[in-house]
Amino acid sequence: SVDAVNSLVDYVVGSPRQAPKFHKKVLKEAIRVLKITSRKYVRLEVDPEDYEYCDNDEAYRMMKLLGYAHDLSNYLSPKVDEELKLVRSKLLDNLQNTIFACGDLGNLLGDKYWREKIEDKSLDSGEVYVWNLSSIALAHCLTIPELTMPAETGEFVVKVWRYFYDYEIPSYADFEEERDNRSATGSWVDMAYLATHVAYIPTGYGRHYQYLKESPHLYHFCRENFYAAMQEGGHDLAAEFVDMLKIYGCTEENDIQVRHGVRYIMSLYKDAGNSFINHHEEDGRVNDYNLIHKPWTGIAAVWHYDRKLSFEPEVPGSYGNTFRKAIQAVGYDSTSILADDVELP
Repeated sequence: SVDAVNSLVDYVVGSPRQAPKFHKKVLKEAIRVLKITSRKYVRLEVDPEDYEYCDNDEAYRMMKLLGYAHDLSNYLSPKVDEELKLVRSKLLDNLQNTIFACGDLGNLLGDKYWREKIEDKSLDSGEVYVWNLSSIALAHCLTIPELTMPAETGEFVVKVWRYFYDYEIPSYADFEEERDNRSATGSWVDMAYLATHVAYIPTGYGRHYQYLKESPHLYHFCRENFYAAMQEGGHDLAAEFVDMLKIYGCTEENDIQVRHGVRYIMSLYKDAGNSFINHHEEDGRVNDYNLIHKPWTGIAAVWHYDRKLSFEPEVPGSYGNTFRKAIQAVGYDSTSILADDVELP
């Protein structure tokens, strides 16, 4: 599973300065899991003539894996793992050929009419959630110098980020009063997950600090609906709300909601026998995704964020710097994409 790699890479990124011993262990494990997850691409003999069909699902998977291979290679440097180097090279070749086969971003996304649809704020949450995840993967790929991405890639990433400022996500109270037919599942929880993941677009799943002036709408949504997330969304949504606040710089020491959220997550951990994996929601569903996602979100919630140590610097070549360059290219202010639209409190 790509998520198995993603969950580990998040802690590789957040730990080198704050917890160097832990960083070495999780880096080693992330590389091991990436190698397993990428086996089929390593075994392929890359022939450009084999890439006549544009498989956008496969492209998305490769974008994610290549982004992680690129990150892990950088964090391992100056050491070189030859097998990891091969994985990165094979993923790069396979993805590049797939991009060329697709021809343009619309085909690569499997959404030829994204330009027209991005003006429509009535789209259901499932469709725009796919845009959300795709924009993060695409922005990650823009950090890879050898990879040629479609010309519209940066524009798409920025416009999706901008889209969610105008795409109003209802509060729990408003949703209960009048059901929002944009919810793909008829659930407020489905809509709330959008808010947490939109915050990951400029931060690369929280690898960079999130600035209030760039997304006050998300911050206030999280504040207003924090306890509803705990009540309605259980472990995963509550953990993501805590993580979201921590990316804004809120901690157990300076924020009562963060303290409440961390205590709630730790109570679930304790009730499950000191285990995130053994915690199950009321429906009792157990699958591979839940076994990965529970500890992934749980650890993110209880991780002690340090403003100076936990976040990756936005240096040239980083995810954050690449995102801001894309913002400038589209014509927005590099400091705050929303500066012209929002009056800050």
